[in-house]
Amino acid sequence: MNKGTRLGKRGLPFLFLLPLIACADGGTKAEEAKGNPSIGSSGTVTIWGWDKPKDNVLQGFKKRYPEISINYVNISSADIMKKLQVSLAAGGKLPDILMIERDFRGQLNHMNLLENLEAAPYEFNRHLIFDYDFPQNSNANSKVVSIPMDMSIAGLAYKRELTKQYFGTDDPKELQALFPNWDQFIAKGKDVLEESGGKVYMFTSLREAWQIIAGQNPEPYADGNRINVKKLANLFVLIRKLSDAGIIDNLDKSSPASNTSYAQNNHIFYPAAIWSPRYQIEPNDKHGSNGRWGLMVPPGGGFIWGGSSFGIPHKAKNKEQAWKFIQWAFLSQEGAEANKKDGIFTHYKAAYDHPGFINWTTPWFGKQDIGITFFQDINAVTKYVPLSQYDDTIITNGVLIALKTLASEPEIGNDELIKKVIQSIKNVAPELK
Repeated sequence: MNKGTRLGKRGLPFLFLLPLIACADGGTKAEEAKGNPSIGSSGTVTIWGWDKPKDNVLQGFKKRYPEISINYVNISSADIMKKLQVSLAAGGKLPDILMIERDFRGQLNHMNLLENLEAAPYEFNRHLIFDYDFPQNSNANSKVVSIPMDMSIAGLAYKRELTKQYFGTDDPKELQALFPNWDQFIAKGKDVLEESGGKVYMFTSLREAWQIIAGQNPEPYADGNRINVKKLANLFVLIRKLSDAGIIDNLDKSSPASNTSYAQNNHIFYPAAIWSPRYQIEPNDKHGSNGRWGLMVPPGGGFIWGGSSFGIPHKAKNKEQAWKFIQWAFLSQEGAEANKKDGIFTHYKAAYDHPGFINWTTPWFGKQDIGITFFQDINAVTKYVPLSQYDDTIITNGVLIALKTLASEPEIGNDELIKKVIQSIKNVAPELK
């Protein structure tokens, strides 16, 4: 069954066609096996990444392929491109599998570094993943060079006791009706700030607000070698409104203070991707398993946050074993089920035809089926932002600097802020116009 994407109003891609219809497994095993190198070859697969494959995945793969070992080398996502470039310049060894983060995926896909997975011996079958995955995982010749790892549809998580206190409800549908757009969000945020005596904020930082708002704008950060100044300017107009309203705190993202805030009562809303409940909310709010959290569609719709891929470098030593791991973990039903146990949903399309696969509850979200909220409610209003090879450069050297500037110099004008952003980007990438 090849659903791929469908087009909604104004031609925007819906990531899935839901509710999903169950179908038989006919053909699935054959598709999984196509291009699968001969079973029995032993070896050690070295993975460079910042997020080790989860326990259930490693255990399941080891049971299926006991002759293959996994050697994981931890490198932060901020350093992995630097490590890769140093190794290439020095003629050093490369991993068998390279973990590729969304921000620099566009850049990496254009470096002629990764194997064409549609060619022999891999012969990747495009029907196994969703149509919208291909532009995100293809090189300049439109050949698939990486396989997506985790779904990253994202919405808005909230603390139920705070929404009840300040908005009179903790029901996601009722909250969505209260916040149909960002202007209403700002107005309600001002009421919260006044009622709490300036102690309760809507978000912990401007960067969290940017994560949502930028993901709702379906334009790329760059078109060829031209910076999309219009996109940046429009986004900063809205960010400015949120900043000027005083409803957003100034905590550094992923700092101890930001992580601690999950368990406190000074911030109501948090951006939340599919991976957030297990890897952000649960570890940072250990006593929130009494159903303290809720999940809703944000003002302006859903967005994509993160999402990684796995590629095999041309110079990898154990390509055959590496492909077996990628196939089993991310292109099979067994792998999809193992990942789900660890709070990860893969892009293996056939898994979503299985009854109950998208259903997902956790004590932190009480009786709410957050799988339905993610895959149906949020997914239906999510746009997929195209990647450019300059995303990492523009975000790291422009956007993040601008957000810090705005937080420390709120009086700076938008024109001056944009000029500062553009100059900062061009200092790193002078070829950009």
